[in-house]
Order: sequence, then structure tokens, then C-alpha cells
Amino acid sequence: MRKTTRRRPVRRSKKTAKVTLGSLLGAFILAGLSYFSPQWLPESDALRNNAAATPVHTQVNSALTVHFIDVGQADAILIQSGAEAMIIDAGNNADAKLVTDYLQQQGITHLKYAIGTHAHEDHVGSLDAVLYSFDVETVMLPQRTLDSKTYKDVIQAIETTQTPLIHPQPGDIFTLGEDQFTILGPLSEEYSEVNNSSIVLRYVHGQTSILFTGDMQAQSEKDVLASYANMQADILKAPHHGSETSSTQAFLEAVNPRDVILSVGLNNDYNLPSEDVLKRYEKMGFSIYRTDQLGTILIESDGVNYTIHN
Repeated sequence: MRKTTRRRPVRRSKKTAKVTLGSLLGAFILAGLSYFSPQWLPESDALRNNAAATPVHTQVNSALTVHFIDVGQADAILIQSGAEAMIIDAGNNADAKLVTDYLQQQGITHLKYAIGTHAHEDHVGSLDAVLYSFDVETVMLPQRTLDSKTYKDVIQAIETTQTPLIHPQPGDIFTLGEDQFTILGPLSEEYSEVNNSSIVLRYVHGQTSILFTGDMQAQSEKDVLASYANMQADILKAPHHGSETSSTQAFLEAVNPRDVILSVGLNNDYNLPSEDVLKRYEKMGFSIYRTDQLGTILIESDGVNYTIHN
């Protein structure tokens, strides 16, 4: 078993230190005024000053577990935060039993969200099986469709189960347990390549952040960069299974992860991940975890530290 524990470093700029010192000084003066003249400061002003001095807490009370399920040359990711769960992609058509059995083994009966990042079979192939097997609150798909039996099966399952379907837009924020995730892409409905229409989201649990990328390629990476969205993440789900179509230098510099997770099949027909991409990851100092080498990969976080193991 390979196990790595990461502690998020605490970084404090000089500017932050000055603000903190000012807040302490303000609190000291306010305390003195309250002690000597309790009625001097109006209640509403006191409340506003107190609120302004209150720090923003990133402490969470529940644990996060992210399962990168080994579905070969495909993606299937289960996220559990406290009592709530969601799935991002669901493998190929042939993975239906594997995926549904795995979710049942984790005690899943209800999913708050089921996200299909894009319409390709290796991402939504078994999403229909998930919908038929579990109580799903909301399905998320990009607006870009595909004229394939696999995609039609997913739409049929949505209609049969009467599950609400939404097309999330960049900037939309959703919650899971105590956590939040923000949609970063796709930023266009006109991409010629379906992969670029992948839903991209940044997930935050306390001080732990993960960027989920589907199969986004260089054009989508460039567009998200140009949007000035916060892309930094501790952990990156490698775009497009580590293909050379993705993981551009500028994109990786913006995300600047410590760890990269590759969902990829053993001895796959596409020769993924790309050796050039792997060298790029290694040169930038990222630790690499691959499902073809480790099987299912787990990330567990208490909101401050996280552990990666299989």
C-alpha cells in the first residue's frame, strides 16, 4: 500500500500580518471602550466592528473521502463529504456492475449529484446504471450532446427516473456537506472537440482543494486561464488521462498542484499517459498516482491534512 500524507503549509504575507495586527489593536481599543463606557458605542456599530474583526474559518467538522475508482481506461470518481455523496463520471458501459457494486460497498444509497463531465462513453457509459440503481437528486451535464447510443441511454435514464437535469455554468457554486465546489468550465458551447466541453470544477474541503478536469484539452485550459478563475489546487485530476492534448505548461503553472491523479487503463490502446506529459509533471515536482499501477486511489482529508493511498 502506498500512502502519502500532505500537510498544507501556512503562508502569511506581510500584508496579512499587518491586517492581523490592526485587527488586534482595534479589538484592544474596542474592549477598552466597552470596559470604561459600555453605553458609548451603539449596538449596531459594535456588531459591525465585531463582525469585521472575526476571522474567516476554514475548519470543517466532517471528513472528506474521494475515490478514484479503477475502471481501466475511463473515469469514475466518488466523493463523500460527511453524510453526503456525489459521483463524477461513471466509466464505460461495461463498468456498470463494477461501479454500482463499488458504490453499494461504500454504503451509498443516495447521491446528491451525478455529474457526467462530457458525452464520451468512457465518462458517462454507466451513468444510466447509476441512475437506475441509486436515488439521485440532480444530474449535471454540459450542454454539448453527442449522437450516440450511450448518450441517449443516459438521457433516457434521466427521463425514466425523472431526475432533474441541469447544465452548470462557469461561476456556479454548489455544496456537498460542508464543502463547496465551483464550476470553471466549459466556457464555450462552440468547441469542435467534445473533450473541451468537459465540466471542470474546483472542489474545496477546508484547506484541501482538488481540480477535476474531465478530458479538457489545451483550448479549454487556455480559456479557463483567460477567465482569471481561481485554478490553484493541492490535487489535480490529470486532464484527458494524461494525454499530450492537455496539461499545457501554463495550465499546470496556474494549478500548481502537489499531487496528480491519473485515471488510466493498464496497457491501454492509446499509450496513455504520454511520456512527455509525465516528464512535465516530474520536472515541475508533482507526485504522480496512477490507477493502472495502484488500482483504486483514495484521498482522505480532515480539512487541514490529506492522505493519498490505495
